[in-house]
Amino acid sequence: MIILENYTEFPKVLTSLQAKGSVVVVGNFDGCHLGHRSLLTYAQNLCLSSDHRLLLTTLTFQPHPRVFFKTLQEDQLFFNEEQKSQVFASLGVDVHIRQKFNRRFAELSGQDFIQRFLCLALAARHVVVGNDFCFGKNRSFNSEKLKVILEDLGIACHIRNPALFHNKGVISSSLLREYSMAGDMAALRHCLGRPLAITGYSVPGKGLGSKLLYPTANIPLSRDIPIKNGVYQAFVCYGAAVDLLIDPTQLWQKDQPYLRATHSLSGKCIPASTSQTAPYLKIVPALVNKGFSPTLPSVSANKRPHLEVYLLEDPARELRGEFFTVWLLKFMRAEKTFTGLELLRNQVRQDIAAAKAAFASSRNHHELDITKLS
Repeated sequence: MIILENYTEFPKVLTSLQAKGSVVVVGNFDGCHLGHRSLLTYAQNLCLSSDHRLLLTTLTFQPHPRVFFKTLQEDQLFFNEEQKSQVFASLGVDVHIRQKFNRRFAELSGQDFIQRFLCLALAARHVVVGNDFCFGKNRSFNSEKLKVILEDLGIACHIRNPALFHNKGVISSSLLREYSMAGDMAALRHCLGRPLAITGYSVPGKGLGSKLLYPTANIPLSRDIPIKNGVYQAFVCYGAAVDLLIDPTQLWQKDQPYLRATHSLSGKCIPASTSQTAPYLKIVPALVNKGFSPTLPSVSANKRPHLEVYLLEDPARELRGEFFTVWLLKFMRAEKTFTGLELLRNQVRQDIAAAKAAFASSRNHHELDITKLS
């Protein structure tokens, strides 16, 4: 997949890849839930059914427009740009354009956006959007207006209805945040189509986990994310990046607990031509705390959220400097402040015993049911 920071570079890509145009999907795709994936799958099918080569192209905005206008905080977003690009690559996107969103872009009229971006620069043959898509200065254009203008220009516009979830209605990034902040990881998994994944590198800690007899991998988060602080049952992989859209529970349940690496430690996508030689990484059950370690002043004073990962298999393994993917399966309890390390040690011992029992029990079922991991 090719990543562009400037839409004006797209014509060169068309020429170099000998493509006749593009199928453009416009949106923000935070979390990449089932509604987002349906848009991308539909667009991919348009590419495959074309008589000419068309590039599946995602157009997103950086920063998120709502963050720019201060109606949303950055720490309310699930994905950073790297994770978003990793997901797009997994879904077969040819080109991802990270369009800078600034005051000048916000002042762009809807007509200029259509002419300058979609028609001239991106050579769009098809444009795919959700039915709630709005754009242009003051969000003055909607998806229906886009469709009318594009079709007058001979460009097909496909307006897709949103995915639905039970009695909650439309699956949206806002709904994801509602579930994740409530600790409802089962509902979140249904909306995403897989457990929520968090990635990051482990760093040397204070050694306090070892003093508690429970050594952990410490993964600082570059910013907070909209997930309730507390203790979770989880799966982890470490050593390289893997497909964030994979649901590891089914592989683990079938005694096939391995995933092939998709990205090197440098962050570069492993080419399909060499993917068969990429390493396999084991899926490991774990206990994970997300938060600020309030009982330990030397850690919590940093004010930077982090993950503490305790492996339920081979817990003594040295894990500093490893790249982790962490899938949160079940919220166990909120983060607590303990009056002493012995009380903390006892609580961790209970959490580990409960998590081990839950994983052992679940493996006796045909499929791992995260709603019963308790």
